[in-house]
Order: sequence, then structure tokens, then C-alpha cells
Amino acid sequence: MDRELLNKIATTDYLNFDGNEQNVKYNIVLKLFNAFGYDRLDLEHAAQGSRLDINIGNKIIIETKAFDKNLDSYVSQLKQYCDIERPFGAILNTGKQFRFYSPLMRVTDFADTLIYEFSIKDFARDEVAERISKIIGIENFKNETYIIFIEEREKELKQIKEFFSEFDKRKSEDIQKIKNDISQLESEIEKLNSEMRFKQQEIEQIKSKQQPEKDELYEKHFVPRTIEVQPITKPVPTPSPIIQPIPTDGKTYVIDSLKEGVKAYGQFYDSKRFKVLKGSTVSINLDDSFGKGAADGAYELRNELEKSGIINSNRQFTEDYTFNSISQAACVVLGGSRSGPREWK
Repeated sequence: MDRELLNKIATTDYLNFDGNEQNVKYNIVLKLFNAFGYDRLDLEHAAQGSRLDINIGNKIIIETKAFDKNLDSYVSQLKQYCDIERPFGAILNTGKQFRFYSPLMRVTDFADTLIYEFSIKDFARDEVAERISKIIGIENFKNETYIIFIEEREKELKQIKEFFSEFDKRKSEDIQKIKNDISQLESEIEKLNSEMRFKQQEIEQIKSKQQPEKDELYEKHFVPRTIEVQPITKPVPTPSPIIQPIPTDGKTYVIDSLKEGVKAYGQFYDSKRFKVLKGSTVSINLDDSFGKGAADGAYELRNELEKSGIINSNRQFTEDYTFNSISQAACVVLGGSRSGPREWK
């Protein structure tokens, strides 16, 4: 393998290169094969009425197009040549882009026989040159070990595709499981809301209940109407609606201020509340004005968190803590009046 020639080809000045098909074939493709040890090649090989650009012993065929062509438009043509010649390998290229196919691969769609795709610039890379040498290098071609390397590449691609398929399958299953959990929670919440409505109706029924014997008792015991005892009623607290946390997109927001000694992480708990994660650090100092304009009593809250140990002596959160808002979280973390949406990135 002539590495110097490969590097020269890889650094071709495309801006000043005439990219017509013939020029690409003679000044890029043939030189490329020269670099891999080939001296003479079968050019313009007849293929049942058509002309195949290069045929190497009916084992590897090469079809070349001009610089500006889209290789996708010529895959079917390459397949026709492969059906005629039955080669072990096939190359479709524009001089800039090279595709390597394994036509005898057992797949339904010919497009799936693609085993490599490289830019000509990639041939300057040692790893790429070595891989391609295994397929078209003259010695590997002569002793037919290129067939073994093509089969090994097919197995490698199969393993990679199976890995991606299994990964996508597990991801879909995990997503579906979470969706099922959400549906179950929604059902349970609806059931609880229904029970709450029923209990509220019971309260209204009790409040409206009449005492039919009341007049009779008044008459029997000579109770003056003017001192009728009014029932003592206690205010019935209105049950708070059950708030379903809104699932977040999983994004983690960060405040990273070396100047203030802050490295904090947080996530939205629902549409309003914001959770700062365990291990986050708060500011070394507090602003002089902190306490006067901070959101939702942030000054007092920071003092409480430090006293309770939720923020320890190292200025770290010892557990996750959910704030009323993203701005309240920013004020506590930075030790001053701050805008949450501006600070959390």
C-alpha cells in the first residue's frame, strides 16, 4: 500500500479539479487502485449491452460518476451490474464519496448490502486505509482473503445493528411502562376526586337535615322561642384539590458560579415548583440587601435550611429540596434577590 500516494489523493484540490466522470475515473479512482498495488485494470468492461467502468477479475466491480452526482440515484444501476457479474464486492463512487457493497450478502434490499462509506479525504487516515486494504489490497485480492474480511465486516455490522435494535426496544419498553404508570396514577387521582365530591355531598346533606320533633319539644318543655339555641357549627375546611405533578422533560438546570462558590443542579417538580438536587452547593456569602426583596421569604428559608442541616456546614444540600418557585430556589442558592429563569441555565 502506497501511503504517500493515498495522502496525495486525499488532499486533492477539488476547487480546481474538473469533476467530470472520465477525469474522476483516470485521475482519482485508478490512482487509488495504484496505491493499493494494481497496475492494470479491465476498463469499460462489457456487461450485457452496458459498459462497466472497472472490473477486477469478475470479483470486484467499480462504477464511477461525476463529482456533482448523487450516488443514491445509481444504486439500482450498480445492482443490475452485480446481478450480471455476481461479484464479491462492488464500489460506487463520485471521486469524492466512495461506497463499498457486499452484493452476495443475504438481505432483501440491495441497499442494505452497504458495508462502508467514506469520503476520499478519509483515505489519509490509517484506520480507514487499513480497512479498505483488506478488501481491495492486491495481496488480499490474489489470495482471496478479501472474501473473509468482507464476511467479517458483515458480522460486525450485524452485531452493531442488533445492539441498536435492542437498545431501541428497551427504550420503547421503558417509555411505555412510564406511560402505563402515568395512566394508573391519573385513574387513581380521578377516583380520589370522585370520593372527595361524594364526601362533600354528605356534608351538604348533614347541614340541610331537619329535626321534625323540634316543634314538639318546644311545646312540651315550654321553651321560649326567643331563646332558641342556634346550632354551633364549625367551619368545614374545603379539601385542597389533589395536584398531580406534571412530568418534566428530565432537563437538569445548573447554576455554576465560581465567583460565588456555587455549583447547583435543579429540575422542575411540576409547572411551578422547582427541586434543587442533593449535593448542590450554595453561595459563600449573602448579599447585604438579602431579605428585603427576595422571593417567597427566601432569606428566612435559607436560615431554616441551614439550621435544620438540609444545607450543611460545607454549604451542600444533604437531600433534594423542593421550593415554591424557581426564583425562590435561585435566591436561596445565591444568597440574594435573583430571577430564577435568568440564573438557572
